[in-house]
Amino acid sequence: MNSGCLLLILALSSAFISAAHGEEIDTRTADDAALRWAFNAGLVELEADETDYGVQVDRFGHSIVLRARGPRDAPEIKLNCVLCTAGEMLSLARSLGAMVWAAKTKRDTAWVMTSGSPAGDAFFLDGVPVVPEGSKHPVVPGKHRVERRGNRTTSHAAVVIEPGRTLDLTTVETREASNSRSKVRPAVALLGLGLTTAALGGIFLWLDGNCADVQCKDVHGVGGTGWGLLAGGIAIDAATLIWLFWPEKPASKRSITQ
Repeated sequence: MNSGCLLLILALSSAFISAAHGEEIDTRTADDAALRWAFNAGLVELEADETDYGVQVDRFGHSIVLRARGPRDAPEIKLNCVLCTAGEMLSLARSLGAMVWAAKTKRDTAWVMTSGSPAGDAFFLDGVPVVPEGSKHPVVPGKHRVERRGNRTTSHAAVVIEPGRTLDLTTVETREASNSRSKVRPAVALLGLGLTTAALGGIFLWLDGNCADVQCKDVHGVGGTGWGLLAGGIAIDAATLIWLFWPEKPASKRSITQ
């Protein structure tokens, strides 16, 4: 296999892997992009371009100020945090989104909190950390996804929070996450890589025996490479499908109590 073909396969596989992962935010950091993502997560029902609000992030040393700026006749909604962790900043941004939702819809928010886990597990609501312990955070009422991350296990639950009510996430009964969802994105990337490799093999087989120049003094002899690429692509896709649909142990139910 020549170096150009190898580079093309590597480039295409990188593109498939990036597309499979999509736009994800690392919740261990709190840069401006992550804070805007958490702000939009707090809006839930409202699209960011429909709120007439834009979030502005101002950093002053160890403090951070989040401002939701709206139209001229709309009041500015502002929250600030001093010496906050990345998780606390993201929680703050999500709270700001919920406050904008309340201002736009003229409806009451719901509230979430954590009273602390003996095992030191971390709690997330719709992917956004819920910290610090004991603090109430406004959220849009309705359906939400609770995630509890421990040292070795991750569990999930779907909850419905009524307006004006406060939900302590440590009391939510969750179920350990199945690995099937975590397989989907890498499987998409691997399937794309296999299809690309097989397609390149087909192209090489089509070129095999064809003229390499105008006068046809030389012909392409790439049949071996083509068959190798085709077989390799089929093998990658077959192995990926087996791995993706291999039966797993049923998820066990995990009860969380205060």
